Amino acid sequence: MLILADENCDAVLVTRPREAGHDLVHILEQQPGTPDNEILESAAAQDRFLLTNDLDFGMLAERMEIYPPAIILMRLDPLRANIRGDIVTCFFESE
Repeated sequence: MLILADENCDAVLVTRPREAGHDLVHILEQQPGTPDNEILESAAAQDRFLLTNDLDFGMLAERMEIYPPAIILMRLDPLRANIRGDIVTCFFESE
């Protein structure tokens, strides 16, 4: 699966899907500080699922009329890191 992780995704949300064989690009590693509109455009252009903790991407997609395959909002902060990683990896495995 092709995934673009917003820079607000922590390391476990990036490493676990990669270990499971998913093609994941992390904005923090590639272009930190990239504006949200450019992240959204990039996800759509590359046909990547957008993984984020940011609530604004849905409204931004509607306003810009730019749609990646999905915008996946991960609000898992209260959970331990390994559980967050398992949940995200299982989600992509089920697709």
